[in-house]
Formats: sequence, C-alpha cells, structure tokens
Amino acid sequence: MRRWFFVLGSMLLLAGSAQAQDPVKKEKPKSGGANLITQAEIEYANVGTAYDAIKRLRPRMLQRRVGSSTDEGSAGEIVVYLDEAKYGYPDQLNSIVATSIKEIRYYSPSDATTKWGTGHTEGVIQVITKK
Repeated sequence: MRRWFFVLGSMLLLAGSAQAQDPVKKEKPKSGGANLITQAEIEYANVGTAYDAIKRLRPRMLQRRVGSSTDEGSAGEIVVYLDEAKYGYPDQLNSIVATSIKEIRYYSPSDATTKWGTGHTEGVIQVITKK
C-alpha cells in the first residue's frame, strides 16, 4: 500500500513541476482579414519592421497585380502611406519599426484613388502608428 502512495505521489509531483516549467504561451490573435494586420498580430509575430510583418503575415499585400509595370517608383508600384502622409514605396517599409505600429492596411487601387486621388494603380499600403 505504501508503495502505491509513493508512486501516485511521485506522479503528481512530476506533473505539477512540468506544468510550472512550461512558459506562458500567448494565444494567437484573431486575424484582421486579408487587408488588415492588427497590432496584436504584429506583436505575436515578433518581427522587427513593417516589411517583415507584411512578409510574414500577409505577403499578398506586396504582390504586383497582373499587367503592372516593373519600374520601381513608377505608376505601377504600390504606394506606402505612413499615417496620412505619402511615405514612398514598399522598400521604405523596412524603416518603420514594428513596435510603433497600430495597424497595417491594404487599399485596392479603386479604394486608394477614392481616398488619396489618382496615381495608385497598384493600391496603397497604409501604416498607422501608435499615437
């Protein structure tokens, strides 16, 4: 009988210590959808820049559309906005620190034209920073 209690007690002790050693696991945040990357997703992905966040979480945001130009900075390039100001093109996303980002949103060419005017034939990636 003593042996039985010893085995059972040892098993409970080992199970308790294994749970105590497990690091706290973050729950994967809910996706913002195909055109939105949330702050929670960026934090969970543990990336360094806006470009890294998009590349890991929504790489399709960076893809050129069918029939687009290949000249960087041309009318056929995705335009990047930082908050409400034009910031440049996708390569500038590497200079935006991920910890400063509230959300990243992709706008289709038609939505971008409605919001910012003409010249957005490949759409817009807007990075909204924490205020």
